[in-house]
Amino acid sequence: MSGSLRCCLAKNILAATMIMLFKLLDFAMIFVFRRAPRKRQKVSQAARKHYLANREMARKVIKELIDELNGCYQVKIGRVAVKHHKSRWGSCSSKGNLNFNYKILFLPRELQEYIVAHELCHLLEFNHGRNFWELVAKTINDYKLRRMALKKINI
Repeated sequence: MSGSLRCCLAKNILAATMIMLFKLLDFAMIFVFRRAPRKRQKVSQAARKHYLANREMARKVIKELIDELNGCYQVKIGRVAVKHHKSRWGSCSSKGNLNFNYKILFLPRELQEYIVAHELCHLLEFNHGRNFWELVAKTINDYKLRRMALKKINI
């Protein structure tokens, strides 16, 4: 076998080996770095009972506040849902749907007003920019104090 043939054969074997190594590494990387599916934590039976017992009362309080505060904002509201969130007091969607934590029922009235006004303002401004906070200030002058007070409360 000539030298140039041996060299060419060695290069091909090396290239084939490298391709196989890269494929193996690629597979290993996918295998190692693939995120395990999150296990959904189950809510205790007592917590579920508490939620179900207080959900409708929370809905009533929230609806009253929406009617009262929306007089100023005049936004079109889709569905209003009361849920058992783990880490949020409220959220909204671009479709105009509002979601609130049922535990809003146990907050002082000033904080309930702040949460509802906050979510109503998000229907007009989908960010926390200067315009958003100016909208909140239209109905909640001391929103900074209320926001700080709310952050101190664990859900």
